[in-house]
Amino acid sequence: MARLRAVSGDHIMFQECIEAFRAEDKDSSIQSRTEKTGNLLLDFELPYELSFSNFKVGPTIQMNFPSGLYGSFIAPVTFSDCTDHDDSHLVIIALSSLVSFVSSRQVKAPRNPFASSFNNETLAILFPVMITGPGSVGSSLSDEKIQQIQSELDEIIDALYQLPYKDYERLMQSIRLINLAHLNKREDFSLSYYLLVSAIEGIAQKAIPKEIKKDPQEDTWELLAGEHKEIRSLLKQYQDQRKKSHSLTTRFTKFILKFCPDTEWLKLEHEYTENGVANGEFSWMAEKKWNEVYPEDLRRKVLKKVIGDTYDFRSKYSHEGKSTPHTTPDSMERFFETICIWDEEGGVVETHLINHRLLSFIAKHSILQYIRECYKG
Repeated sequence: MARLRAVSGDHIMFQECIEAFRAEDKDSSIQSRTEKTGNLLLDFELPYELSFSNFKVGPTIQMNFPSGLYGSFIAPVTFSDCTDHDDSHLVIIALSSLVSFVSSRQVKAPRNPFASSFNNETLAILFPVMITGPGSVGSSLSDEKIQQIQSELDEIIDALYQLPYKDYERLMQSIRLINLAHLNKREDFSLSYYLLVSAIEGIAQKAIPKEIKKDPQEDTWELLAGEHKEIRSLLKQYQDQRKKSHSLTTRFTKFILKFCPDTEWLKLEHEYTENGVANGEFSWMAEKKWNEVYPEDLRRKVLKKVIGDTYDFRSKYSHEGKSTPHTTPDSMERFFETICIWDEEGGVVETHLINHRLLSFIAKHSILQYIRECYKG
């Protein structure tokens, strides 16, 4: 295990958290397991304790702020460990990323190694969430949703301890990007969207290798190109097109369609259903609207373009600082935000954008399915 900093200085270097959560080289001389504690800061109520092989989480303690608009949900954590490092806060930070990944929610952990001794009032101010009014979070989850979080968290922790260490590191980095995407959505929508795409891209590059196959006749074409300008021009166009066909955009699209195909997208619960708004006589609010577009409404070619455009948004944000074309952080449509843009050749063109909620769903389920396939192997 790499040497940890003696003083964290209230900063997170996530590589330390990765190594603290699962050390590459365990010290075999340390046999006894000690109980350590920490706290997760959630944006939802956890009404009962969740138990895992080495962890216990919750139930939450809710702290409300004087305004009544904001509150904080503190989930005590205990875990057993056999290392001699004072790294409990690093383990909890890593765990916060995993809980955020499986819940698709904002989850945070204190950066300070002494946070386990903080009182609840101090912990509460580290992560206030809006619990009432426009834009508030849905802090009450169904028991079914909580059980799903427990089941998937148990599954992913078990897998991450068994995978080759390099694969574990790569997956934890992508999971952390998803965690940061959830935490930053309210601060900067485009940054959050960028982080989700980057999380998928990091795994797609490993899962979908380059398949550049050289044509058997290409050596002959190379000889002819040296003598004929026209053939040289055609050969260059062919080679450019071949490289383009195996670009990161293509691999990104293939990864999503393989590990989270559009047929799975219907499992994305409508936001109104999850938040308890579309219940009983209001169930109609979660039904498909006459002008709403679902994945099955799109031709395969169009669907691939929609996914490819999503990767292009990431590239433009990364290289140009250009925001995504979304006009709202929370689309009224279940899967897409539909906008009209001006095209110089085609005039007004209707474009479908994967909304943030769907992209978060795709990021989680594609990476989780990839982990399952790796774990089985």
